[in-house]
Amino acid sequence: MKKEKQILEDQYDVILIGAGIGGLVCTNYLAMKGYRPLLLEKHHIPGGYLTGFYRKGFYFDAGDQSFGGCFLVWPSLQELGLKEKVEFCRAKWRFVSPGIDIVIEDLEEVTRAFSQAFPEERKGIIDFFAEIQKGLQRLKSGDFALQDLKGVSKKELLERYFRSKPLINLLMKNGYPNWSAAIEVLYWFLMLEDYWHVKGGTQQLSNALAQNIINHGGTIAYQAQAKKILVEDGWARGVKIEDGRVIRSRAVVACCDLKQTFGKLIDKSHLDPSWRKRLLSLKESETFVAVYLGTDIPPEEMKERLKVHHCTVYDNYDFAWKMEANDPDLHKKTFFEVTSPSMDNPGLAPEGESSLIIRCISHYEWMDTWRTGTGKERTKANQGLKELVAQQMIKITERVIPDLSRRILLKDVGTPLTHERYTFNSRGASAGWSWNMDDAPFDGSSEMVIQSPIPNLYMASHWTASKGGGVPIAWESGKMVAEALASKGL
Repeated sequence: MKKEKQILEDQYDVILIGAGIGGLVCTNYLAMKGYRPLLLEKHHIPGGYLTGFYRKGFYFDAGDQSFGGCFLVWPSLQELGLKEKVEFCRAKWRFVSPGIDIVIEDLEEVTRAFSQAFPEERKGIIDFFAEIQKGLQRLKSGDFALQDLKGVSKKELLERYFRSKPLINLLMKNGYPNWSAAIEVLYWFLMLEDYWHVKGGTQQLSNALAQNIINHGGTIAYQAQAKKILVEDGWARGVKIEDGRVIRSRAVVACCDLKQTFGKLIDKSHLDPSWRKRLLSLKESETFVAVYLGTDIPPEEMKERLKVHHCTVYDNYDFAWKMEANDPDLHKKTFFEVTSPSMDNPGLAPEGESSLIIRCISHYEWMDTWRTGTGKERTKANQGLKELVAQQMIKITERVIPDLSRRILLKDVGTPLTHERYTFNSRGASAGWSWNMDDAPFDGSSEMVIQSPIPNLYMASHWTASKGGGVPIAWESGKMVAEALASKGL
């Protein structure tokens, strides 16, 4: 999508910082409500973690590749007039581990597969998945909160039913480490019924949202980085951007990393010192390392190998209960998410070839911050470490694509530093604040926090969740902020 250089005015109704999904959704609703919004984005494309890129004809989703849609995203796309403009495909899951290889279609089959792999834990497995099934029924009946499960950690839930350390480790690898039992139920719901990917790539969705803003009279300024949120008489009054221009507004929405917002964009004199200190000390969600491959594997062969869009590969029963920055085997102790964007859409790769993405949870400071030290420079040592990790990830992926290493035409690697550089999410955080029940929440009083301590400064991103975010959280927060502004007549 071609971007014209913007001639910006001195005043807008609302200024939004960051064209991730929260910023795109919020700006859409504001524009449709008749506001004059300005959306600032430091990158040259919209989307944040919902962006994609091409390398020599191969398309890759740079961040999130799929997400849940039925509760929120579908109705919202309908309201925005975009439901028919973006095509989605079900992203089914396949679970591959020692002793298990199953496409997840129903919990009965999952129960049988796990019972065969761990016969000594058969009763616990039956009872565990019965508990998950009860949770699924509650979700379907409208009990989205699952309040009684929110205070129970995944570790506590698993230890109710299992004694086998290998089995507990295996299931702990499944998703973010030690999230709540409520999120564990939701995770199985997504795998079974409600995970979707954009057939044309996630960038297509972001582009559609961005174009809709323009169509409704809103303004998006690309390569326009906010450097300061203006606070006058205690109220947010506008933004100063990188080139020195000051743009004023009646309200400001931070659709970006809250550590960046309250640590850099706002002078600390405007914030309660203890509140600011606590926020800056909070732990971010885990980051990822990704290997992007162009292969000579035809789409039909890729589908035969992977079977479904999301293939999760677990190489062993090891699990990093605490991720250590100096653990050389760190990336062997998590799950590998293997996807092929071109499998459902051959147009996303050269004819007769396929794109492939391998991702796994990582650590921002792994091996001296990926052999960059504190300077974050891309040294030869950094390149060598990236290549080493890529080879490890490719080798493990050969569990499902045995000859993969001989089929590679193109290779690129995105580390946590890459994700931080392109998205401005602190330490490359993939989903806002930490999901881990052992880590302090952003705000324990509610699930979503959209009003900041500064009047007329709102927040709309995956960082608004008390525990762990993601696309639906960012989407919902964007809509909530637009409704809050409209209700106050701002």
